[in-house]
Amino acid sequence: MKKKDLYYERIPTKLLREDIRYLGNILGRVIKKQEGEKFFNLVEKIRKLSKANKANNTNKHSNNKIIREIKKLNPRNTLKLTRAFTHFMNFINLAESIDASRSLNIYENDKKNISNKNIFIEEIFEELFQNKRIPDTKIYNLAKNLNIGIVLTAHPTEVKRRTLIQKYHTITEILEQRELLKNFPTKLKLLDKKLYDEFTIIWNTDDLKRVRPTPFDEARWGLAIIEDSLWDTIPKVYRRLNSIFLQNMGKGLPKNFNPIEFGSWMGGDRDGNPYVTSKVTKEVILLSRWEAAKLYEKALTKIIRSYSMQNCSKKIFNKVGVTFEPYRVFLRPLRDKMRNTHRLIEQHLIHKKSLDQSKLLNTKEEILKPLRIVRESLEENQNENIANGELLDLMRRAKCFGINLARLDIRQESSRHTQLMNEIIKKKYNKNYNKLSEDKKS
Repeated sequence: MKKKDLYYERIPTKLLREDIRYLGNILGRVIKKQEGEKFFNLVEKIRKLSKANKANNTNKHSNNKIIREIKKLNPRNTLKLTRAFTHFMNFINLAESIDASRSLNIYENDKKNISNKNIFIEEIFEELFQNKRIPDTKIYNLAKNLNIGIVLTAHPTEVKRRTLIQKYHTITEILEQRELLKNFPTKLKLLDKKLYDEFTIIWNTDDLKRVRPTPFDEARWGLAIIEDSLWDTIPKVYRRLNSIFLQNMGKGLPKNFNPIEFGSWMGGDRDGNPYVTSKVTKEVILLSRWEAAKLYEKALTKIIRSYSMQNCSKKIFNKVGVTFEPYRVFLRPLRDKMRNTHRLIEQHLIHKKSLDQSKLLNTKEEILKPLRIVRESLEENQNENIANGELLDLMRRAKCFGINLARLDIRQESSRHTQLMNEIIKKKYNKNYNKLSEDKKS
C-alpha cells in the first residue's frame, strides 16, 4: 500500500504532504475493503493518469486515456469513482486547515524563522508596533475600537449533509491528536483505527441531502457552524490578540473587548423567498435562543464543576450564605435558567406547548452580571489567573454571541417596501409614493 496511496501533488509543505499521503492511504484501504481490489486499481489508474496529465499540460495522450477509461465505466462505477475523488478532495481541505493551524503555532513560537508566512491578524498588529512612527496608544485605540460584522448567509445549494460535516470535524480532531502524540506509537495505532472506522462510515453514508432544505433547516445548518467552530474560535482569537498587546505594551486589551459580532440572514431573508414567513422567522429566533442556552449551560456546568474554591467576596457570601462551595452555589441559578430556557423552547417548537417568555433568558446582561461578580471575587482573592481563563472566555462569548448567537437580519425585496410606503403615504398625505421625486421620498 505504500506505493498505492491516493496522492495530491500541489503540496506547499512537507508536513502537509505527509498528512495528505496518510489520509489517502487510509481512504485507499477503505475503498479496497469495501469495493474490492479491482475497483481500487481503477481509482489508482485514473489517479496516475491524472498526475501524468498534470505534470505535462501538453500531453493529450494521458488525457485521452482518462476519457477512454471513464467512458468504459457503467453509471454505478462512475458514481463510485466520483465519490472516491470527491472524498479525497474534502480530506485535502481538512489537511490544509490543520496545516494552517500548524503554521499559526509556528508563527507564535518562532516568528523569525517561519518559512511559509501567512497573514494572521497578529502579524498585522505586530507590524504596526514595529513601525515606530505610529504611537502605541494609537494602535491600542485602533484595536479597542474595532468593529467587525460577520454575516452568515443561507446557501440552499449546499448539498453536503451535516452528518458528514460532523464527521470531518472528528477527522480534524484525530489529525490534531496525531500531531500531539506522534512520539507514542501505541496511541497512534489507536488513532489510525479510529480514523479508518470514520472513513468506513463516510464511504457507506449517502453524501447528498435528498430533500430540499427549508429555511428552518438552513438556520439549523448555520447554528451548527457556530457550535462546531466559531464558539471555540472566538475566545482563542481574543486571547492571541491580547497576548500581542501584553508583549508590546505591558497591558492587555480591555476586559470588555468585543470587536466581532455575528449576523444571519437565515430565517430572515425574504428577498424572493416566499417560504420565509413571519412564523418561520419567529421559530428561527427561538431555535437560535435554544442553541445558545444549550451552549451556555454546557460552559457553565464545566465552570461549576471546576470552581471548588471556598474564599469569595462579600457580595457572593451575602448571596449564598455559609457554604464550602460559594461559586458553585452562586452560579447554579444561572445554569438552571439556561437549562429551563432550552427545555421550554424545545417543548414549544416540538410539542407546540405555550411559551412563558418570563421564564426564559431574555438579555445577555443576565449572563454577564453574575459572571462579573464572580470575576471580581476571584480577583479579590488573588485568583486572577482563574478569572482570565474559562470565565473570561465565557464572558467574551456572551458579548459576541448574546442570547441568540447571531443577530437576525430581515431582508425584504424592495417592491414590498415600496408597497408599504405607498400605503402609509396615501393614508397620511393622500399622495402616491411612487410618483414622488427622490428628494421628497427621502
